[in-house]
Amino acid sequence: MASVKEKLTTIVERLSTLMAEQEERALNSGESSRLTVRQMYYLNVIAKMDRPTVSQIADLLSVTKPTVTITVRGLIEEGYLKRIQSEEDRRVFWLELTNRGQKIIQACRKIHRDFSHRILEILDTREAQELTRIFEKILRKIDS
Repeated sequence: MASVKEKLTTIVERLSTLMAEQEERALNSGESSRLTVRQMYYLNVIAKMDRPTVSQIADLLSVTKPTVTITVRGLIEEGYLKRIQSEEDRRVFWLELTNRGQKIIQACRKIHRDFSHRILEILDTREAQELTRIFEKILRKIDS
């Protein structure tokens, strides 16, 4: 008989696979078909930040500035991001999603909302509240 640890690992792997499949379908359709998983990740990170610089992204992701620059350059070339130069310090550039980039983020958020709604259709109110409480507890510990 499988231990709790083995069962939980299997569940996490399966949920991760299901989400990845949903996101992959979105990536391979229409406008976002040329985006890599890394580019999608960067778009999500940038969307959550307030006009970050390359340095701020590198610090947040614990990667080098050249690593961020390579991915950001591709997103700018594809029209998902734009660089905005600071009026006060001409050496500083902020990154911002273009309309095209915002559409991609909105599509991903819809996938996540739809996935959440599918879970809520399966659970009753008490179970949904308990699952939410457990996930919040897990995230508090993992994110700290």
